[in-house]
Amino acid sequence: MTFVLIAATVAGHALLCLLAADFLAGLLNWAEDTWLRQGISPLIDRLVVAPNVEHHQRPGGIRQATYWERAGEMLGAHVYRATPARGGY
Repeated sequence: MTFVLIAATVAGHALLCLLAADFLAGLLNWAEDTWLRQGISPLIDRLVVAPNVEHHQRPGGIRQATYWERAGEMLGAHVYRATPARGGY
């Protein structure tokens, strides 16, 4: 009985985490659509605004690239920001 209770608790927590992640992703997408526009800064334009505009003009375009092609620039920006010379996070 204890195993079943633990398994149900873990499954419930996993479901809540998925729902929270989905909500936060939707909230971030809404914030991008509402407040971001071109001309804020060249870096934000290239990494956030341009892909968001493309996402609305060509909704299926995201499937034409691999995960690493889509996430590579953002990963590079995080690695650059986290370097000790820049003060790290």
